[in-house]
Amino acid sequence: MTVQYFNLKSASQLYTNFIKKLYVDLPLSFHPHHHFNESYFKHGLQIIQNEKTVALVVIYYNPFVNFNNEKVLQIGNYECVADDIVANFLWVEINKVIKLFGFSCAIGPMDGSTWDNYRFTSEGLDQPLFITERWQQPHYLQQWKDNQCMSLANYVSTKQNNLSFYKKEKMDQLEVEAIQNGYTFGTIDIESYEQELNQLAIFCNQAFKQNFLFSPIDTTSFVNKYLPFKKFIIPELVWVARYNGTIVALNFSIQDLLNQNEKGIVMKTVATFTNKETRGFTYILSNKIINFAIKNDYKYIIHAFMLSDNISKTAAGRYNSNAFKQYQLLKYNCI
Repeated sequence: MTVQYFNLKSASQLYTNFIKKLYVDLPLSFHPHHHFNESYFKHGLQIIQNEKTVALVVIYYNPFVNFNNEKVLQIGNYECVADDIVANFLWVEINKVIKLFGFSCAIGPMDGSTWDNYRFTSEGLDQPLFITERWQQPHYLQQWKDNQCMSLANYVSTKQNNLSFYKKEKMDQLEVEAIQNGYTFGTIDIESYEQELNQLAIFCNQAFKQNFLFSPIDTTSFVNKYLPFKKFIIPELVWVARYNGTIVALNFSIQDLLNQNEKGIVMKTVATFTNKETRGFTYILSNKIINFAIKNDYKYIIHAFMLSDNISKTAAGRYNSNAFKQYQLLKYNCI
């Protein structure tokens, strides 16, 4: 086996060609579509055996991401055949690159930042994919663990099959009081979607700045990332609260278009500012989406990708949802 390095320019074609062969048994709709964070792309590694690609990975450096006040590299866009010898060879090369750049550890899988794809599914690979999830080979997590990667953080997605409101009367009263105090509640303006994204970029950077492994995202990158979602958005599934025109709470949900058998919703982003004035606003917005779901014969809601010790997990529990998928983010220490 040999290793070859590749740059950002050649990355897309390399992955397209490799994935066609690696996921040959899956329909094209399930093939992962890799995106590369151009701001943090550092180094690409390609493992070749018998003149064929058998593994690809990208090393990123996002200077805003640190763990325990230590700067770390990010290992992302991981694809590898189901062969322990190949995986071990790949990790030897990853280890070399990490040390070459003067680092002692890395985290992953993370395609540059938490705004990009990150985490491996650790439980629930037998369950169908839902929209915004990316398919992975079932052996990936074990390949990382076999090469001294340790769990860094755990995440969960829960599924709510019984669509019921959370303290509807109390939340309705809270909404009335908030409106009296100058707050407004409404769906996203799809006709001004790009302008809405500009406001959402500002809000999300502020609302998430205390989140684990947070890094800021500039408005242009945010808009470019979420502009393609426009064709999938149902306005009644994206609610915001505003004060003097400024967004102060958000519930960004999307129909689970990967499920062709029954209608479902994925709550992708639920956030508000952590102050007493907006406390409870996320429940107001969630209840509005649940109301739309009930009236339009949706069968389930997925509360997606919550950090296991996060308040979001507690919030999802208040809707009688049950964990059905779990995920892990890992840390690698150089040998």
